[in-house]
Amino acid sequence: MRKFGLTIALLVIFGLFGFGAQGYPEEEYLLATKEARQHAFFEALIGTYTMEGLKLWNGARIGPEPTPIYDINGHVLFLEFPVANAKGTLGYIWVEGSKVLGVPPVYLLLPGARRYDLSLAQKQASLLAQKNYPGWTLVRSLLVCYSFPRVGIMLTLRDQKGATVTVIMDAADHTIVPQGDAKTEGAGYSSIYGALPAEERKGRVEGYSKYTGLVQEALRKAQLSEESTISEEGFRQLSAIVIFVLGTRRTVPLTLHGQETDDYCAVATGQMILEFWGYSFTQAQIAPAMGYHPGGCSQDGQVAGYESLTTNALDATADGTADWSEAVAEINAGRPLKSGIPHHARACTGYHQYSLFGLFTIQNLYIYDPWGQTIPGLPHEGAIYWERWDSITHTNWIYVRRR
Repeated sequence: MRKFGLTIALLVIFGLFGFGAQGYPEEEYLLATKEARQHAFFEALIGTYTMEGLKLWNGARIGPEPTPIYDINGHVLFLEFPVANAKGTLGYIWVEGSKVLGVPPVYLLLPGARRYDLSLAQKQASLLAQKNYPGWTLVRSLLVCYSFPRVGIMLTLRDQKGATVTVIMDAADHTIVPQGDAKTEGAGYSSIYGALPAEERKGRVEGYSKYTGLVQEALRKAQLSEESTISEEGFRQLSAIVIFVLGTRRTVPLTLHGQETDDYCAVATGQMILEFWGYSFTQAQIAPAMGYHPGGCSQDGQVAGYESLTTNALDATADGTADWSEAVAEINAGRPLKSGIPHHARACTGYHQYSLFGLFTIQNLYIYDPWGQTIPGLPHEGAIYWERWDSITHTNWIYVRRR
């Protein structure tokens, strides 16, 4: 486990609660629960009948009480709604917590189980704090998205002299999250709000307001609400009212592999993509080939690993200016690609695009993510989900092709 104090020092140095934007601060534009639930239902209704992997939501409802997930700056970032029927929870939907994030409001459509035990993670974080800081007072404990879509428990502690420290513990494997660096994918944290330019916030708020008005009017005309059951009949009712144009969509089959350590996301992604091309390697074999060091793998290391492990039968190309059309082209060619976001690597195996109201284009990527586990103490299982394309900064692609 990494040193507890180092993480705390880094968080303090970088001014954890100093993010924000003048004029359109996120905390002044938070979504009401009812409104967020409307968006969750609206996009679940469309997704269930048009997107791979979501058909099991047929007959389910959106839960009324979301779990708030915070940005590391301490402000609500997402509202996580359960999708459930009488037998239990079938998945989760993340809706943005603030209008400054723009359109569309839904960031994540995740079928299946939540990839961490929230109650256990909170208890483990508290035990870590007691062990490393005996006598300190717990000021605040938050569930945070520290590196999309990875979540952790962020604790703020105070000693008897008034000094405060903050630490983040990964919610899935209970390891302490270091700061990380921009050139390595594996471990690290960043603020989504902090990365959102102040000059974009006004336009995003205005776009959100227009979109929400149209969604609410469409649901009213279709005689549907956030409390309605997700059903094919409801989808037909909505489709008869909304200007809904299903554009292009495609997925490539892949086998999900979870990362075996907290910073093996690039390694596990490599395992998935190499297996797609017919090469079977363990993560222990892939890691040194990709130049792994504690904290993760660099882009150059990943490229070198794909090529050396296949004795140059495969060509790997890094693209540092990730664009939607490039991902679409790879998937249309029948090839999965590596998707890089700040501090994290995943495999992208599909896309789905449609337009609403003749005004908004909705673009989603199908992601095989090696992060997340449902049984504490075991290696990560990973997760498969649909992700809003422009939800975060896409730092890079890696294309893997036969020579």
